[in-house]
Amino acid sequence: MDRGGRRPRRHRGRARRRAGAAASRRGRLSDAAAQRRRRAAAAASGPAAALAAQDPEPGLTATGLRRALARLLPILVLVAGLPALPGCGGGSLSSLVVSLNHADSTAAVKAGDTPSFTLSIVNSGPQAASGVSARVELPDGVTYLATENIDIDPYGVLRTQPQDPGVRSNNPAWGVWTLNAPVSLADGTVRRPHVDITFTVNVQSRAGTFKLVPHVFSDSTDGEVVGKGANLTVGPSGHLTVTIAAVPNRVKREDDVTYLLTVNNDGSGPSSGVDVLITLPGILAFTKTERTGGNAARSNATDPAPNAVVIDYGGWTIPPGNNAGPGRLTIVFKAHVVPSAYMGRYTVTVQITEANGTVTMLTDDAEGLPPAEPEPVSVRPLIHGVLSSPVALAGTPGPSGRPGRAPHGPRELACTPSSSRGATSTGSPRATASSSTGWPPRWGR
Repeated sequence: MDRGGRRPRRHRGRARRRAGAAASRRGRLSDAAAQRRRRAAAAASGPAAALAAQDPEPGLTATGLRRALARLLPILVLVAGLPALPGCGGGSLSSLVVSLNHADSTAAVKAGDTPSFTLSIVNSGPQAASGVSARVELPDGVTYLATENIDIDPYGVLRTQPQDPGVRSNNPAWGVWTLNAPVSLADGTVRRPHVDITFTVNVQSRAGTFKLVPHVFSDSTDGEVVGKGANLTVGPSGHLTVTIAAVPNRVKREDDVTYLLTVNNDGSGPSSGVDVLITLPGILAFTKTERTGGNAARSNATDPAPNAVVIDYGGWTIPPGNNAGPGRLTIVFKAHVVPSAYMGRYTVTVQITEANGTVTMLTDDAEGLPPAEPEPVSVRPLIHGVLSSPVALAGTPGPSGRPGRAPHGPRELACTPSSSRGATSTGSPRATASSSTGWPPRWGR
């Protein structure tokens, strides 16, 4: 004790600690007693109440629970203030929106058409999106043809790595861009960076309604985003192909040539109002139609006149194909070589036109004869995509001995019909020249 009758300071601190420990023991005893009372009351009420009244974590008092929560509260506040990271289940830093639009979604197309679509990508924020690529899932029978235009926001989009689809792809993809974050303008509007891709497809599918589905993905989004698609309606339509052959393919003055023309419809619908226009070279004159065949019907028919150079067979309706084969029209006609014809290579051109204005487009792939003396005269089609079949005039000198005169006697020039995509011709695409004297030399590939 000091002079004032008080304990020393060290003894006073020890006493306070003892008093605190005693109070803590009394609190625990009080909590335990209260818990025993609750259990006893719950047991009197029934088993369910007794189970609910049990302490879920024995040894943890209400005071200890409050202290533990007080320690965890600052940590919870700190974690709640952190931004969500992409790929960690908390959402992405940017939100991309993709859609696909058809210029005329209500109009039906037919096989052979090339409709246009626009693929739109928009970054709705809040952050920038990098590594952005997009693709379009096309249905069967529809393939990518060409990209007409790519329109980008010049202030908010940068193409970091050009990536374009290949022709005839059924899953075309474009990339790679960075789309900046949206910006609020002075007038209160929000400028959202965008990319608009306009492309065409080639339709060769059956009749029906199909869906084209757009997709977009980036380094800043959680996986691939599937957008609003566009419908494509394909109506029944015809699809015509043409073949022609000349027999024989080597003639002389005043000989006759027989031509076999075949038009097939392998489409899903009929081709009506079909007009077959055949243009003969100047050395040939139409004589007569041998026969027509196939399963095509005819109304308001037009037929060529004798000695015509332009032959017109009109008024045909060719049905669609079925399990037995395509719809078909065959025409066999004869032409006569005029007496004034010169030696050379001559072609017959064919053009097919339907009532809806569709013109069958075929390309003449015939190769010209090799240069030689004399060089054969060749008549080529003037209309792109018109099928032609050449015939050769043999051993007929031209005026003043050109180009038919040979220094070592008469010779014969032979030429086979040209070939064309979608067309068949007889013989091999080879030209030969021969004579009893062995001149001129043989031509071939």
